[in-house]
Amino acid sequence: MKSMRSGKRSPQLIAFAAVIACLIGLSACGGGSASSKAATPTGTALSISPASPSFLVGATQQFTASETVNGTAQDVTSSVTWTISSLNPDSGAATSTQAATIAAAGLATGVAAGPITVTATINGLKASVTGVVNAIPLIDMTSAQTYKGFEGGLYQGSSPTVTDIQHNADGIAAANAIQPLDTNGQPAAIPTGAVVVVGIGMSNWTDELCAEKNSPPGPFFNANNECDSYTFIGQAGVIPNPSTNTILVDCAIASEGAANWVSDTPQNGKTIGNYTACAQLLDSFG
Repeated sequence: MKSMRSGKRSPQLIAFAAVIACLIGLSACGGGSASSKAATPTGTALSISPASPSFLVGATQQFTASETVNGTAQDVTSSVTWTISSLNPDSGAATSTQAATIAAAGLATGVAAGPITVTATINGLKASVTGVVNAIPLIDMTSAQTYKGFEGGLYQGSSPTVTDIQHNADGIAAANAIQPLDTNGQPAAIPTGAVVVVGIGMSNWTDELCAEKNSPPGPFFNANNECDSYTFIGQAGVIPNPSTNTILVDCAIASEGAANWVSDTPQNGKTIGNYTACAQLLDSFG
């Protein structure tokens, strides 16, 4: 048997060396440089805009969809499938009223006040956003819009001023009938008499009328700017030269709704009725 040192190489050794060459450098196997594998998407996502939609009944809202692949976004608004539903925000159950409709191009139209969930789907991806359709205040509606048969707008024909002549005359007559009274409720000229504006009701009214900076003890006249500046009494208190013979009194009480003002019977565990409490407050003004 000849030694392998003689300079000849066995076929087995040559084959083994070829395998090693293939493992170390692919250029030695089959010739030419090796090509890299094609890149695959590292991540895809679908999003909807706006993220928190809010629009009015009768108005439209354009939704757009964007699909992001490997960090690059492209508009797919016209390619996705759009759906819209009205779901109870607490239970997640469908409400009895569909608040909006949506077209294939993502344009939604408000049809009733309520919550909405807008969904877009494409290529197995799905995205949703939640929002709300708001009712239009009656005074902001046009004459062509109605609510339960009532024409929209502040006055008839959406006029910003009174258009009913008799209605206007009745209002002026009622205003002219207001006269200052003394502490006994008898007509008396200023400065002996005064005009008193009294607010009664529950918390939502007292919040708008005064908001009670100092609570307790309760509602105040705005003589010392006791009410918050944004409230009715607070605003009246900063009008230049307000009439000192016009007294604004907040008799509204939290949790005392209209039913509790039908009589002077004490409500909610109180020892005196609401009207008695209001009369005591009025007495404090002399």
